Amino acid sequence: MKWLISFITIILLITPFSSAAIVQGEIYDFSLDYVTNIIIEVNSSPIQKQVVKNGSYSFELPNGDYELFVFSLNGSILGHENLIIINDGNYQLDIILFPEFDTNEEDVDLESDFQEDLNENNYSWIWAILIIVLLLIIFLIFNFRKNRVVKSNNFENDELVNKVLEFIKNEKRIKQKDLRKLFPYSEAKISLIISELESKGKIEKIKKGRGNIIIFKKESN
Repeated sequence: MKWLISFITIILLITPFSSAAIVQGEIYDFSLDYVTNIIIEVNSSPIQKQVVKNGSYSFELPNGDYELFVFSLNGSILGHENLIIINDGNYQLDIILFPEFDTNEEDVDLESDFQEDLNENNYSWIWAILIIVLLLIIFLIFNFRKNRVVKSNNFENDELVNKVLEFIKNEKRIKQKDLRKLFPYSEAKISLIISELESKGKIEKIKKGRGNIIIFKKESN
């Protein structure tokens, strides 16, 4: 029996522990509507693919550099994003797909006739203005979405911290493990909240055995 326990211990010591991050997000068209019935692929090892039916996707990836590709069901590429993961955690990567422009022989002939009637320099200026306007629209869309997500996350975090503080205030003191049981959040989330309240001087954390006792600190006048 001793040799079996030793063998299992050695196996656990030499087995590498891999870390992973969660990459998730939504896929939108140029009108910011959800895109459905597409395929998203990441060049992990092995390659991961998902059929997006509700506009959302999620991958679990170890640290590294990756490329995400969005395909239509017939195999044509709709979008491409680069991603670098250096730490564990949740990564939010939303993707906006540009509209596809199909050209055929009739379109090419019309474009040729149009080019004959326009001065070459004026035509270049038109394209330059269109590109600038398009880049400006994309910049405004990303800024709007980024600010909206940040404000939402800050509001939710502040609300949760205040809720936990109010509970500790009513209880006067409580074990950290009991606090985690009362709130439907992970141990890491509760630990972050405790650390934030402790840094603000709202509570005091006392080590007792293998756990912690959380004590509410009365505000001094």
